[in-house]
Amino acid sequence: MSIHVIRSIPQLEALAPEWDRLADGLGRPLLRHDWFASCLGPLHDPCDLSVVTVRDGGRLVGVAPLVHAGEGGSARLELIGVSSLQEPCGLLYESTEARERLLAATIGIGSPLALNRLETASETATAMRHAVGRRGLVLVRPTRPSLAVHVRGPWADYERGLSSRITGNLPRLRKRAAKLGPVTVDVQSPSEAEVGALFATVVAVEGSGWKGERGSALRCRQGLGAFFETYVRRAARRGELRIAFLRFGDRVAAVELALEAYGRWWQLKIGYESSLSSYYPGLLLTYEMVRRTFEHGLAAYEFLGSAADWEERWQPDRRQFEMCVVYPATIRGGRGLLADALAVGRQRWQRVAKRPAHRDHDAALRNGVPGGPRSPMSGAVCDPSVTVGDA
Repeated sequence: MSIHVIRSIPQLEALAPEWDRLADGLGRPLLRHDWFASCLGPLHDPCDLSVVTVRDGGRLVGVAPLVHAGEGGSARLELIGVSSLQEPCGLLYESTEARERLLAATIGIGSPLALNRLETASETATAMRHAVGRRGLVLVRPTRPSLAVHVRGPWADYERGLSSRITGNLPRLRKRAAKLGPVTVDVQSPSEAEVGALFATVVAVEGSGWKGERGSALRCRQGLGAFFETYVRRAARRGELRIAFLRFGDRVAAVELALEAYGRWWQLKIGYESSLSSYYPGLLLTYEMVRRTFEHGLAAYEFLGSAADWEERWQPDRRQFEMCVVYPATIRGGRGLLADALAVGRQRWQRVAKRPAHRDHDAALRNGVPGGPRSPMSGAVCDPSVTVGDA
């Protein structure tokens, strides 16, 4: 098997057909080539690209989609897009042997690794422990799960299992909303040429509520907005983009940006018009989209992202994720370990010294979500089976 590190966008774009063959085998649209390629520019400097590939007889059999992040002692390799998007991610490979070669090549670069949002069931962290052996330190900690509603029977059976707070309130909410005009749901599968105006509506509606007030909406975060604008065009070109609109008469009350791929519905973004919040448009639209998942014979409705309290009401299953941090026994690995240890010490001191004022920030650190500067080793659980080599 041969190893090659991709460091330019033209090289990356040339990999698209082979890359997607690997992603198709895993059945995850966020592992496809266009998801990662859309991150370069909006979320990462293309010069930081460091994608590790493994070939067997000329055939692409493994990909580690990595970029360089941080500076000085905090410099590390991380998965493309994860620090900004917090979506499920991972490595791509078609066999256990390919994964072993991919991990060995990635460790061989000699930089610290921060691989976040790895699906626990993939056993990537376990394989990384074996690959590192006594030549470095591996830290692993769980991160927040993502949720999904799996279709295991008819819609009527599933609906009966929902809380009466949903099923009992929905008719009343629809009746109230109908006073503003007919309540309708429209799911569109736009072409690339049609995406622009529809996406602009999504951005406007999503940014009208609490996300806009907190500065987390697409219109408030330039890089994030640019990423999604690029990505939805690629997804539309592939025929997998779906945009759902809930309307009260002529008014758009809620929107959902999603993918329909690999027999599942994947929710990317959802938002509602703040002036109509008393009608619970987000609840109404989610109900309709989950029902559509059942009625169209899909396997699941995937919420993606990190599990939120409001998603729990839909009786979902949980997919567990973890973060794997690797400090190889190299000078860079040793510097990274020292820098992260000092950063953790500073964070703990700040929490003790300013606990009341920083409660929200501390919660973000515990949950593994963006909330300010932090070390990738924060909250990590040390694996006692590995030791630190001489850096």
